[in-house]
Amino acid sequence: MLALLDHAGLVILGGQGRLTPARQSEVTEWFGRPFFRDSGIDNMTMVERTPVQILGSEARDQGEVPAADVDDGRELFPHSDVQDYQLTPNYTILHGVEVVPSSVGGNTYWANLYQAYDELDADTKKQIEGLYWMPASTQATAYGVGMQKAKADVYGKGLSLDSDVRHPVVRTHPVTRRKALWVSTAFTVRVTGLDDELEGKRLAKRLKEYANSERFWYRHEWTQH
Repeated sequence: MLALLDHAGLVILGGQGRLTPARQSEVTEWFGRPFFRDSGIDNMTMVERTPVQILGSEARDQGEVPAADVDDGRELFPHSDVQDYQLTPNYTILHGVEVVPSSVGGNTYWANLYQAYDELDADTKKQIEGLYWMPASTQATAYGVGMQKAKADVYGKGLSLDSDVRHPVVRTHPVTRRKALWVSTAFTVRVTGLDDELEGKRLAKRLKEYANSERFWYRHEWTQH
């Protein structure tokens, strides 16, 4: 399974009705150490005291904190999960338990960023090689998706985009050695490594718009389990 994931990037398994949160947590550990948020302001609702997070409008922590700002009908813009951490997860495992109809927005989209890199022109590939991008801070990211602890932190301290985290614009898969264009539409602030900061922001905008082209998307319509 690990080799299949490394080469395919996305694997879909049907008929997972027997997959409990505890078992999902165990399966996650087949692929390495589970990822845990540690900032305090972006902790998400967990299922039955497991490391499995709830993503949905009814997800509540102590009756007040939504797991993500989807309870008012807004979609989550394209992003790479927890890009505000220096060490990000290698894999994400999702399980469709309660599924809303596709017609009201219950779909998930994945972007093929290998294809996005492959289709870049030679000049752009040369320009971005060795550059890094800066994500929004954890505070700003959590605030952006409506987490109450982050809102309280912003109200108390003000909103700060400052982040010490840097990620490579071109990321090479450690197994397949394929190169991918890795930028996050929702939370990439600017590209670093250029002499002109404004140029870095413009490059980030151009790369984000390009990476979000529909021709790179896979659209998944969920069914239960």
